[in-house]
Amino acid sequence: MRILFSLFLICMTHFLLSAQDSLVLDDSFSMEYSSEQKQDGWWEMVSYEGKFKVMAPGQMKVKSDTTQTDIGKLRYHVFFHEHFLEEGSKDKKDPEANLLFLLSIYEYPSFAIHSDSTEVLDNFFQATVDGAVESVQGQLIYTNDVQMDTYPGKMWRINYNGDKNVIRTRAYLVENRLYLISVVSNKAFSINAANDRYFGSFKIFH
Repeated sequence: MRILFSLFLICMTHFLLSAQDSLVLDDSFSMEYSSEQKQDGWWEMVSYEGKFKVMAPGQMKVKSDTTQTDIGKLRYHVFFHEHFLEEGSKDKKDPEANLLFLLSIYEYPSFAIHSDSTEVLDNFFQATVDGAVESVQGQLIYTNDVQMDTYPGKMWRINYNGDKNVIRTRAYLVENRLYLISVVSNKAFSINAANDRYFGSFKIFH
């Protein structure tokens, strides 16, 4: 399961350490999606190719690429919306208090992993969490099992960057596709209404 660690090194390290401007990826196969701004200013993003929808406080961008692993090339897509925290901001309900909204999608060969493979799911998710922690050299605060419909998942929190920042993540394995929905915040703003709405808006459809 070291594949997960490699993916996090490629994806999470670049995005979480503010390297977006220098990141050059192959967007020739970017996942198709549509977005629409709602009356309250939030944006709803729907991808029939990705079989999901989610809402964020701003319009999300997408980066796509492949990475070589022991089981061959894996394709992944990273949707993100970045906010910049204003100096002295104290409003914990303001989505500006969050640094980054992320949705990462990894497409595995069907023979590698599947949500029906109950005998390997514990190891799969443990490797995912371990890879996330190691990729930012952070500290795991908690982890819990979650589920969406009949699909297994995991949620966790990592403190990193000298305990100044927090990554909250929920992961779901749907057949052979792994969805990771994350929010990166300053620690002081890690619990807020925008986080809850973002996580709650994520839905899988068939």
